[in-house]
Amino acid sequence: MKGNHPVYITARIRGKGNHGHQLKDLLGALVIARLFKLEYVHSPYPYLDFSGIQTQYRGVAEIRSQHVQLKRKKVSVGRKARGWTGLSLNSIRQLIAPILRQPRNKPLLLVLDNGPGRALRVHPCQVSHWHSQGLIRDNIFEELSPILESSFLSHDFQSPPQGHITIAAHINRGSDYHGKTLKAKGRVRKSFGEAGSPRYFFPLSYYERIFSQIQRLARGYPYGIKIYTEKLNSDAIVKKFKEHPNIQLCIGRNREEGDHSQVQDIFHQFIASDILIVSNSSFSSTASYFRGKRPTIYHPHDQLFGLPADRYLPTDLEGNFNVERLKPLFSI
Repeated sequence: MKGNHPVYITARIRGKGNHGHQLKDLLGALVIARLFKLEYVHSPYPYLDFSGIQTQYRGVAEIRSQHVQLKRKKVSVGRKARGWTGLSLNSIRQLIAPILRQPRNKPLLLVLDNGPGRALRVHPCQVSHWHSQGLIRDNIFEELSPILESSFLSHDFQSPPQGHITIAAHINRGSDYHGKTLKAKGRVRKSFGEAGSPRYFFPLSYYERIFSQIQRLARGYPYGIKIYTEKLNSDAIVKKFKEHPNIQLCIGRNREEGDHSQVQDIFHQFIASDILIVSNSSFSSTASYFRGKRPTIYHPHDQLFGLPADRYLPTDLEGNFNVERLKPLFSI
């Protein structure tokens, strides 16, 4: 008999990606839990503790102690179906719904297996888009938003100065930048060659255009822009912006060096800033989900799209956006 035995869900993350990439797998588990009205329980994974998500949910160990006969079921997708850009609504329903319909005589823990070469994820932006299109009833994006913001607030951090607008801009370069001309079958790989892909590298003129629009809006109001990037392939960024007023260059250690304290600090700066300018990068893109109602400037791409217009400001390929939407910040 199915009875009233509960079903829990957790994520097993075993991928080789960096912090932002793996954080998408964890966020995917939170989204899938909400889609099917299941309780997410957290599996310890210190690599992602900088997100604070572990502070908001019960742990797997607590569930195991509560249910002696807890049954585990691994849920995975094949390598050909790996969902880096997020599984479709039909795909995730076909994967999870049949499991929930099966009779069960004990509590069940679904383990989403995000192993090497595969990803079982649904991005928060996807459920925002599905809700706006009437494909799902619940506004899961808005349900998760305050939880993720509380995850960030669970950490001790230095608040931005009052009466001064703080702007964090992420310009992704690093070791991935070497791959921007990698080719497959004689053509530039899609992941580097198209602005709608999650690894596209915008030219520095894109960011300069964004900065100039903010500068004109500020009209003397105190503000500061901090550009975050890795040391590797940062020379052009330094040359371009080192003499600009109100711009501070924050050149970090390369991601391969694994400086976790630096990762946490930068991630928190992304979240705490009054305005965040993201690149087509998992690291800054995922940070936008933790920002509550604070505005984020972004270019829509495969893994960040369909987001609430009250806090996400899309740009075109040149960096133009509706800067008037930021006017309330500069008139306090």
